[in-house]
Amino acid sequence: NLTTEEMAKHVAERCHSLFQCGYLPKDIAILCRRGEDRRRYELALLRAMELFETHGATKVAFSQASGVLDAHIILDSIQQFSGLQRNIVFGLSPEGTLLEEVHKLRFASRAIKHLYLLYEKRAAF
Repeated sequence: NLTTEEMAKHVAERCHSLFQCGYLPKDIAILCRRGEDRRRYELALLRAMELFETHGATKVAFSQASGVLDAHIILDSIQQFSGLQRNIVFGLSPEGTLLEEVHKLRFASRAIKHLYLLYEKRAAF
């Protein structure tokens, strides 16, 4: 279980590695379980990706599932990405639940080659 920033850093590092292996931003989808999580993850991901861009890495931009034909990384909810696939899918989940197996299958059905599932730490009360 990771913080939002740790999740973003992990995704940025893996994307950088995948770009070095010849994958392109259009090969990647970063999917969250809920649409309202997209904005929060987007800000953290942009900050994490900027760290690699300063070292000459591929510059990335995000688009929603409706822009699936664009050359950008898709960042959207799994519901908005329904019926679509990418070579690489990152599944970002704010918490583990009893229905997690269903969510794993939904994320897995969108990935053609690589699937990365990341879970966020629950806030302590």
